[in-house]
Amino acid sequence: MLLRHLLWVGLGSFAGGILRYLVALYTRTHGFDGFFPWGTFLVNVIGCFVMGLLFALSSRFPIFAGEIRLLLMVGVCGGFTTFSSFTQENVLLLQSGQYLTLGLYLLASLVGGMLLFFLAFSLVKYLL
Repeated sequence: MLLRHLLWVGLGSFAGGILRYLVALYTRTHGFDGFFPWGTFLVNVIGCFVMGLLFALSSRFPIFAGEIRLLLMVGVCGGFTTFSSFTQENVLLLQSGQYLTLGLYLLASLVGGMLLFFLAFSLVKYLL
């Protein structure tokens, strides 16, 4: 049982990591590179929204429990989002004296992530 659970999480993490790389690649190659760390911001707030959806769905529909929950929530969302890159980028902004960008990034990431999680959770709760 444990090995099967580990495989589900690993498969999801593999997919989430690839998706994270593709978002970062897209932001770098389409002019989003610059003063704001768009790639990490996007994966983290999108991940919050998806996690809110999955959390709400798993509490309402049994199909989203067990191994599917491990695959999607722990694996894909865990592999897609990134706290370590978020932290590194904040330290780099701090060290380079970009205090306004640092503040905007922190605020947009934390408040935006929480709002998107709540929005997704509420959509499932009230629409399904």
